[in-house]
Amino acid sequence: GLSVIADLFVSNIISTNESNANIEFVPNGTGTVEINANTNVYGNITATGNITANGNITIGDADTDNVTFNADVASNIIPDANNTYNLGSSTKKWNNAYINDVFATSSVI
Repeated sequence: GLSVIADLFVSNIISTNESNANIEFVPNGTGTVEINANTNVYGNITATGNITANGNITIGDADTDNVTFNADVASNIIPDANNTYNLGSSTKKWNNAYINDVFATSSVI
């Protein structure tokens, strides 16, 4: 293996010549792996543990993309602007709604 005592400078690419080999970054103790620039990932991402994302998040780039929740939602879902966003559309409706109370500014339900 490679042991580095001081800073390591690599010429833009970290790779392996072994077929189907993993590249692992394993900090010692409670250290972290930090990436201080924009990051593009080509392929799937799997994370074990909690994920915290600070800032704005865009999920998907087309109407054909999907978001699947395999967990419960543990917070309020609040729109960014009042009277601006819809839940569903005239052609893509939610099937059932299970709601305790409905507070509306119109009597149309």
